[in-house]
Amino acid sequence: MKNFAPVFAVGAVALCSLVFAQPPIAPAAKPPKIELAATELPSKAMQDKLIALFEAIEADDYANFTRAITDEFKTALPKKLFATVTASIGPRLEKGYDLAYMGQIRKGGFKTYVWKIMFRDAGDEVLATLSIKSVPDEDQAAEKVAGLFLS
Repeated sequence: MKNFAPVFAVGAVALCSLVFAQPPIAPAAKPPKIELAATELPSKAMQDKLIALFEAIEADDYANFTRAITDEFKTALPKKLFATVTASIGPRLEKGYDLAYMGQIRKGGFKTYVWKIMFRDAGDEVLATLSIKSVPDEDQAAEKVAGLFLS
């Protein structure tokens, strides 16, 4: 086999000289606007929905948790995986927590509410996104949880 190291080195030097020869990236025409994410809380029903989910996690109550979620979310979160979630975050919820509403975002066609969870155990805070989907429910549309992501 031939040794391609010298050819590679020459190619890399040529590529670097092309990259560094380019003019610097120009700043945006105007700086981005920075604003407060939320000026008011979501509806009481939406707040209660999130708190009910946390209470079900805290109590390791899969049946109660799944009452408020879509069938797709239920399929994605079987009881065994739910037990893993409750084992990791349930004890922290039990010690107490406070919520800060960060705002609503558009994500995948869902209404998605963003919350910061501040645990009273003084550990790391968690960002929670609660995605809501309208589903037909006995002659009316009901809002069910399509996803609850904690990061």
